[in-house]
Amino acid sequence: MIGPLILIVDDDFHITDLLEGVLRSVGYETRTAADGELALQALSDGHLPALILLDLMLPKKDGFVVLDSIRRDPRTKAIPVFVISGRDLVADVDNAFSKGATEFLLKPVNTERLLGKIRKQLSKT
Repeated sequence: MIGPLILIVDDDFHITDLLEGVLRSVGYETRTAADGELALQALSDGHLPALILLDLMLPKKDGFVVLDSIRRDPRTKAIPVFVISGRDLVADVDNAFSKGATEFLLKPVNTERLLGKIRKQLSKT
């Protein structure tokens, strides 16, 4: 059986590849988007993810715009969003949480810690 779907939104192929490998190895289904527009398109196709991993620094539409769009859409507003960013500026962290981020994790992300947070979050739903 395939586990819940997780959407990975990051423009760095190495990061998406790493996260996909880790998530699939423990049974999650994954989907990726390399920019903000593709992320929003992926959310419009009807197969909604159980959780979203979202980078902030993205081409076309940045992570803040994507997060804002997710929270304004009645179909997606309840999906947990874990922001994963290489920037640890207080303003970015505060802005992410004010726009509705569930978690904020710094790159390079500790995959065991990430998996623990994902399991905990998905067990709530």
